[in-house]
Amino acid sequence: MKHQLLDILTIAICAILCGEDDWVGVEEWAEIREAELTAWLGLEHGVPSHDTFFGRVFAQIDPVQFEAGFYRWVRRASSIVRQRGHFRISMARPHVVPVMRNASSRSIW
Repeated sequence: MKHQLLDILTIAICAILCGEDDWVGVEEWAEIREAELTAWLGLEHGVPSHDTFFGRVFAQIDPVQFEAGFYRWVRRASSIVRQRGHFRISMARPHVVPVMRNASSRSIW
């Protein structure tokens, strides 16, 4: 596989949070932001395609386990936001990292 699972999941989650509701939309969203995503994630092989990677990868993921893991991550992120005000996602260490409050930290993008 030429794309990293974490990259595919990160792109999908960010695109869905931004309002995309199908894999074609996720791919288009990522292509528009390819430069930023490449700087953030690496994306050695570019943006994954909607059919080859997003559709096939998510078809293989157990939705119950993914939902449980995603809810754990959201609960942790929510806890950090309540305690500190804001957070950022670090791809160097893929977990939620608290950051100081400032004008540029008001969105995840």
